[in-house]
Amino acid sequence: MAGEQMKYPYSLGAKIRRFPFHHFFFVSKHGWILRYWAISILVCTPIFYKFQKATHNPGNVEQWKKIHEKQFSGEMHH
Repeated sequence: MAGEQMKYPYSLGAKIRRFPFHHFFFVSKHGWILRYWAISILVCTPIFYKFQKATHNPGNVEQWKKIHEKQFSGEMHH
């Protein structure tokens, strides 16, 4: 590592590097909150991606466009 360590980390990279991750994940009394939050983000991201991909499928978009045209044309008026 070049240079000496800063007294206060000004850049975002230096702040991330100096953050006490070990304390917040393993030592702290409330560490389980941050640990399970991080795990849930990793587990749910692929699921949310698949939902997003399925809902923006061109066939699905076309189907909803037809439904909205029918809804707002007055044909489905109550």
